[in-house]
Amino acid sequence: MINPVLASIISYFLGSINFAYLLGKLMKVDISKMHNKNLGSSNLYDSINRKYKSKKLSTALFTVSALLDILKAYIPTMLFGPIAGSFAVVGHCFSVFSMLKTRNIPTGLGVASSGGWLLAIDYRIFLLGLFLFLAFHRYFFMIKGMGADNFYWAFIYPFLLIIWIKYVGIDEETFIGYTIVMLSIMTARTIKIKKIFLQYKRKLKQYI
Repeated sequence: MINPVLASIISYFLGSINFAYLLGKLMKVDISKMHNKNLGSSNLYDSINRKYKSKKLSTALFTVSALLDILKAYIPTMLFGPIAGSFAVVGHCFSVFSMLKTRNIPTGLGVASSGGWLLAIDYRIFLLGLFLFLAFHRYFFMIKGMGADNFYWAFIYPFLLIIWIKYVGIDEETFIGYTIVMLSIMTARTIKIKKIFLQYKRKLKQYI
């Protein structure tokens, strides 16, 4: 059996592969410099759509990027277990490769990668998270420039944990892994919210 520390390191570096950024570069678009500068699939969609004026192309690339992000957390979690696998989500949110290349922090917000982790651990919690995403994503995507989607996801992960503990049951190893996933995402989104507030603060100063 592989050493847990080595498994966590492998998971982290696998999670650090930023497919949205790479797909953007393949299409001659640097998403770290476009729209909200986020290095995730949603900004890939917005950036490609702005440049090529094609929703079909944007949707196709978004789908490929999201699926790859799901797989990069799903595979190590299946191979190494919930704790080591959770570091793939850490890698997604704080990718050493992307931070060195773009200087952007966070390097992702963890929706797809955490979905891959959940799918590997318990499909029921994954389906509940997917339902909540599909039920509300349109509304929150419409106002994401205001940071509302970050507040939404910061709430959803603790909510899923409560449901998991109360109605499904969760073992200690899975609890630790989920806590790592949740804290990584909430930290990334807290940083993102602060950046959005600073942007609005600068804009307000221009009118004062």
